[in-house]
Amino acid sequence: MGLSLAGDLNNCWDYCFEHETTTVMDVSTQLVDIVTTMNLDGVDIDYQYCYEKVENNAIHQDVCDQVTAKYDDLTAIQFLTDLTTNLRTKLDALGDGYELIHSPRDVDMVAPQGVGQQESLYFGALEVAGQQNRLNFLIIKFYNGATRPVSDGFDNANSGAVSARDIYENVVNDIFAGQPENVVFGFCVSDCTSTSSNASGPQAVTVLQEVKAYSGGEFECNGGAMMWMAKRDVGGAWSDLVWAEISATTDCVLGPQPSGSPSASSMPSVSLVPSTTPPKPVTVYNHNYCGTSWTAANLYCGKECPDGSDDECDPGQICYADCTNCPPVLVGTMAPTVSPITAAPFDASTCATFRGTVNFGYYQEWATYRSGSCNPLQPNAIDVDAFGYTHLAFSFAGISSSGLIEPYNGE
Repeated sequence: MGLSLAGDLNNCWDYCFEHETTTVMDVSTQLVDIVTTMNLDGVDIDYQYCYEKVENNAIHQDVCDQVTAKYDDLTAIQFLTDLTTNLRTKLDALGDGYELIHSPRDVDMVAPQGVGQQESLYFGALEVAGQQNRLNFLIIKFYNGATRPVSDGFDNANSGAVSARDIYENVVNDIFAGQPENVVFGFCVSDCTSTSSNASGPQAVTVLQEVKAYSGGEFECNGGAMMWMAKRDVGGAWSDLVWAEISATTDCVLGPQPSGSPSASSMPSVSLVPSTTPPKPVTVYNHNYCGTSWTAANLYCGKECPDGSDDECDPGQICYADCTNCPPVLVGTMAPTVSPITAAPFDASTCATFRGTVNFGYYQEWATYRSGSCNPLQPNAIDVDAFGYTHLAFSFAGISSSGLIEPYNGE
């Protein structure tokens, strides 16, 4: 809605400032309405505008010639603070799993570099938001001018004003209390020649490897990567390489994944003790891929469709789930719910004989009512043999106005 770039006269942000706290249909309410209407999983605040026009902190000063009389520094920061707080409250009211993200530029996150300098006003606002657990992720755009991670490496500042490590470490420690899994490394594929920040797939992989290796693996378990922009990822060439590097260390979030079914004698004893440590967000994956048929999608593992929409696929293809022959597809993260432990611990080894014998399918009853473009599916069309299902759950039932259980038509 407006960038603080020389020659950009777009100042739409100025007109949002007064509407977050003074009107019923404030900005956060309108955004949450969009989330619920479109069945989205959260909001990313991509504020690349003025927040420090007054020259009291030169390293963060922006070119802000386009602002109107409605703008001043404190008003801008108060708006960002209120917007973040209100979005968190309203998204939480919708239920679990809704994400709130900020995507600042690298220059917005530069730490003080000398006497008399301060952190940016924007950093200060995000620091408070992080400390109060309002943010799920911070996507730092390491391509907006302050850093040169491709040419300088993660830990050096030769052509850049500061190293990427300076910013990354400061954000991890000051905003997320030492948890790098909340920090996403933003790359530019091919549109950032003006800042010498383009990163090919192999170059991005090298930077991510340096992030993981820094200080004996301090940032190994990190939030992964983001690219600008998707249309430059021709044929998935960039994302395939980067995903392979990211997935090599997903165990640090998901925990070690078993290579086979352990025998009962090898099962460790488990003591179920309620934890006092708040759970961390859980990374969610699926196996959704595009194809002309499920068999083709599962065989070729071509284009991913994590949201389950045919719109993510090329013409002539549709999105298929459960392509288990293909690599897992990152969907996002969910905030886990915590339930008190009410039952006595059980011997996990008693389940060993059943491991690998059950493959449970889940059918949503309203799938039969979906439109033709959304892959409608009748129960008798499910190929249980192809999927290897031993059980199939039919969900959901509805209750009629007369109190009878009947098929649910989605209304």
